[in-house]
Amino acid sequence: MKKSSGVKPQVSHFKKLTCSGCSKAYPHNRPQTVCQTCGAPLLAEYDTRAIGASVKREDLRGRPASIWRYRDFLPLPPALEPVTLHEGCTPLVRLGREPRRLKLDELWLKDESKNPGFTFKARGMSVAVSKAVELKLDRLALRSAGNAAAPFAAYTARAGLRSLIAMPKDAPELTLLACEMLGARVSLQRGSLEDCTQFVQTAALKDGYFDLSSFAEPYRLEGDKTLGMELAEDFNWELPDWVVYPGDGGMGLIGMWKAWRELEEAGFIGKKRPKLLFVQGDGCAGIVKAFQSGEDRAETVTAPTGVAAGLRVGKTLGDNLILRALHESGGAAIAVPDSAIISAMKDLARSEGILAAPEGAATLAGLRRALEQGLIRRSERIVLVNTNTGLKYANLVR
Repeated sequence: MKKSSGVKPQVSHFKKLTCSGCSKAYPHNRPQTVCQTCGAPLLAEYDTRAIGASVKREDLRGRPASIWRYRDFLPLPPALEPVTLHEGCTPLVRLGREPRRLKLDELWLKDESKNPGFTFKARGMSVAVSKAVELKLDRLALRSAGNAAAPFAAYTARAGLRSLIAMPKDAPELTLLACEMLGARVSLQRGSLEDCTQFVQTAALKDGYFDLSSFAEPYRLEGDKTLGMELAEDFNWELPDWVVYPGDGGMGLIGMWKAWRELEEAGFIGKKRPKLLFVQGDGCAGIVKAFQSGEDRAETVTAPTGVAAGLRVGKTLGDNLILRALHESGGAAIAVPDSAIISAMKDLARSEGILAAPEGAATLAGLRRALEQGLIRRSERIVLVNTNTGLKYANLVR
């Protein structure tokens, strides 16, 4: 039996789904994928003024410590219990030795490895699987570089749904074992994440599976945006100066940017926004290249490489949304080599006691490079986001 989330609004403020490219509206009472006109991701829209009129920041204090404390900003109807494993409300750790070494006034790390499945992806899976239950979908499929796979398997198991996962053969072995233990059917694909996408879109969909991959449906983003809501609440509704985010498919970064707009519209925060720094690996830096060239779309990296499985994303459907958020925030995009990522993994473990994944460690490597380039002032409040656990990658630091 699923435990109650403890939060039941009287009315849903979820209005509609809107295409992020052409603004075409879509109903939310049936399954939706991407825009049928232009192929862009769909975004959920809410009556944020009504939320602000019915809920105040102080009302959150007595709510459960999970993403569902922000249920007023989430797309589930009031009568439906969410599929939850108590995701969210992860530690925000003020770092000690690293900021002294870098001569920084304030350096924090949001440790998302404390989520179910040891990754921030649990946030989106809780919401997306809950919507799948509402919409009576019983078979779900996913393509993943590795980090989304375990929480996907966990939440589909929690909901009693059938699950199919396509992962590259070089995905972390512990992830494969966890998915199998959780009852998911796993298909290992030769090649890159794009080959997994092709598998899901052909074989899986023919068997009646609904694709829950990044940006293939609109609701994982809604769970991921709670990371931005938590950061606002963690800092007493005064956002930091910089948030440094690893360069994966970008759902967390886009979700945070969306969350801060909604919070402002509801009267929870002011106009201040953090600048966003997006950190990719040298072997898969399509967003960095597009940002530096002033393009609004990124080219596909045909053979992405790197030690961080989650950064080996040759092309993301949200590329224009990532670039838009970076430009609107006054932020930047930086690429770092594997050697810098592994060095940062060691330093976070041995100096701060944090077992960061290479994706999360890339944020420290990117921050170091940004400081060298003069992009970030040492007096600013900076937050690194560790999206995953380093336990799956412990062999890298031997």
